[in-house]
Amino acid sequence: MPDPTSTRKLHPFQTDDPRLRPIHDKVMAQERLSADDALALYRSGDILAIGWLANHVRERMHGDIAYFNVNRHINYTNVCVAACRLCAFGRKKDTPGSYTMALEEVWETAASGYTEAITEFHIVGGLHADLPFQYYIDLIAGLKERFPQVHLKAFTMVEISFFSKIGKMTPREVLIRFKEAGLDSMPGAARRFFPIASGTLFAIIRSTAASGWNSRAPRMKLG
Repeated sequence: MPDPTSTRKLHPFQTDDPRLRPIHDKVMAQERLSADDALALYRSGDILAIGWLANHVRERMHGDIAYFNVNRHINYTNVCVAACRLCAFGRKKDTPGSYTMALEEVWETAASGYTEAITEFHIVGGLHADLPFQYYIDLIAGLKERFPQVHLKAFTMVEISFFSKIGKMTPREVLIRFKEAGLDSMPGAARRFFPIASGTLFAIIRSTAASGWNSRAPRMKLG
């Protein structure tokens, strides 16, 4: 555990937002922040003061050490049954700009420009109705076979729920299959965007979202 007295500050805490003062006092006393404190931080425009508080906690916990990884993103397809209005990535099948990588292309993309400095592959894509579940298993297994030292982070909860439908398995069974294939971890994004879908496609996303919430529990239990 780093010595809290060793943390260094270039300047004292300053803010023009009175809502941040009591939060500062809590942070300095190492007290847990409340839900109201979280809202105050969210609503504050004083990014420098919030950054000061965050950095104070970081230095208290880790000293002057910063942790990071070097990753490469692999988006194996942009074909998607959803129609999220904010998404500039997804395309309908056979429309201009749509693509789906063959497995060999995925592996070639991973190998392109690869160096030993790369520590992670981050893999996500659209919800492609025509790809079989085995495609995703082979994708992960093939990457792990070719790059055993690289951490594989892949598939959001939305994708896991979608895979459970096309593979006719429970989310837990899907996760077990992926873990056996070499999946190391998963990103935690996407669920916050569900409400903006519309029409028939909203029903698809809403159904996926509901089971996506349920997918997280077995993921956490599996490790």
